Amino acid sequence: MTAFIEVRDLRKTYVMGREKVHALAGVDLTMEAGSFSAIIGPSGSGKSTLLYLVGGLDRPSAGRISVEGQELDHMDENQLAAYRQKTVGFVFQSFNLIASMTAVENAVFP
Repeated sequence: MTAFIEVRDLRKTYVMGREKVHALAGVDLTMEAGSFSAIIGPSGSGKSTLLYLVGGLDRPSAGRISVEGQELDHMDENQLAAYRQKTVGFVFQSFNLIASMTAVENAVFP
């Protein structure tokens, strides 16, 4: 099988006031096409940060992200929007629904 998701030396640092928070520090990950994986760990260990980066919702501070051969870290905002529309799906903890739409309208909106 070929790598569907490949992450190399992924780093994400947030600046909180004067403090730097290293959410990810050199993560390597390979997920094969057709495989099933779970990302687990304690609160604050970088799980959501990793998923946001692989989902194209955020940009890494350093490192490489490839999904189906697409290099996310080199994409511009329009390319990332197309990637999110055609390649990934999200289920957020907070639903992020548009209040003026019905449930069906929210579901078909993307």
